[in-house]
Amino acid sequence: MDAKNLIRVGKVSSIDYDKGTVRVLLEDKNNIVTGNLPYLSFEYEMPEVGESVLCLFLGNGTSRGVCLGRYFYLQDLPAQSGKDIYFKQFLREASLKYDRGSKTLTIDGKTNVVINGAENVDIKGATSAKLEGSSSVTIEGGVVNLGVGAGEPVLKGATAAGIYNGHIHIGNLGKPVSAPPVPIDGALSGKVMTE
Repeated sequence: MDAKNLIRVGKVSSIDYDKGTVRVLLEDKNNIVTGNLPYLSFEYEMPEVGESVLCLFLGNGTSRGVCLGRYFYLQDLPAQSGKDIYFKQFLREASLKYDRGSKTLTIDGKTNVVINGAENVDIKGATSAKLEGSSSVTIEGGVVNLGVGAGEPVLKGATAAGIYNGHIHIGNLGKPVSAPPVPIDGALSGKVMTE
């Protein structure tokens, strides 16, 4: 095979997802379509039909070779870039980014993110950890421990104050005896407080 035909640029024509192969349209070779070429990858993320790819051919013709993969070009530039940036995009939606300069790892799911652990899942921050939801946060478990081995828990919001202020102490005869001795009003610094 002529050396100039060893490496060619083409567009993905079809994909065999189960076998991890692609067929590539070579527009500069009279629009011929290659045989099934293995997609060179160390992880499973197949290209899309129509995406530009780089191919390496191993002999005469276009049936034996390997698709080296996608590449950046003017119409398809990196979504994130920089000297200290590692960026991995998943199917052009979710992404993983590490910024060595700021020592920040960002996981952007765009939709749902599920973290499964066969036994334990730990989320730790040396200084702080934050769990936030724009509409709600649900914590479920056989036992939910808040503030174990830590300082005072801080409960925010009128609902927490309403539950605390509205509860009644039950005496040893099973009858209500009193409301909380000191209601939460936001200025209290005690074992449980609201802000």
